[in-house]
Amino acid sequence: EATRLQPRPKHMSIYDLQVEEGTAFWKRYGDQRDSEAQQLNAVDHDSTPALPSAEECAFMYSYASGYLRSKSFEHYEISSYADASDSGNISYRSQHNSNYWGYRSSWFAIGLGATSRVNGVRIARPRALSDYCQWAEQLSSEPLAYMVPGEDDDDDNDELLDLAMTRLRTSDGLDLDFVAEKFGQKCVVDILCGFQLALDLNLGTRITSEQNKLGSIRLNDPGGFLFSNNIISNVFLELEKSS
Repeated sequence: EATRLQPRPKHMSIYDLQVEEGTAFWKRYGDQRDSEAQQLNAVDHDSTPALPSAEECAFMYSYASGYLRSKSFEHYEISSYADASDSGNISYRSQHNSNYWGYRSSWFAIGLGATSRVNGVRIARPRALSDYCQWAEQLSSEPLAYMVPGEDDDDDNDELLDLAMTRLRTSDGLDLDFVAEKFGQKCVVDILCGFQLALDLNLGTRITSEQNKLGSIRLNDPGGFLFSNNIISNVFLELEKSS
């Protein structure tokens, strides 16, 4: 198993994969999403293992989380684990992903539909090849054209939704003081209203301290992470009511 490899892995990403149409897996399984269909598939194709059920997937996710944490891996994001056994307190979290999930981070992206974030402004590249070629040609005469937000770029509400989604997928959670400072106190109220579902079901936690007046919220591991889509959707619903 991976934790016994030498040298010891410093980072692991573990997640389910979907069976996508047009792939070899699709040819083998088809659209096998319910347990009855999976059982029929297993009967018809004895040599092909049946796809795991939702309950089996949840068990494997929870088991992997508990096992890797017992082996000194930090479960710092829904699908990401970093080696935390180093006594020198070196962080092996993915720098690329951690930057993307950060609060005031910036990055450049290249290619069709790629999204950059520079000085707090998120900018999407054209998705269609013809539009992208035209945009690239424009850069020769207007070098700063890449800094001009387009139709696909986020407004403040989209930025908040993206922030809530990415931060709630991490073990550090969402800093409510940052939300209040950048987006306003009303957004904090809406987020807490949507997150109440996680608190009621013991799937999430609100953490307060003397330094942070409002504190932060995070999903519990593994239960909260397992139901993250439901919790985050509930937060989105409350935010969109006020948008």
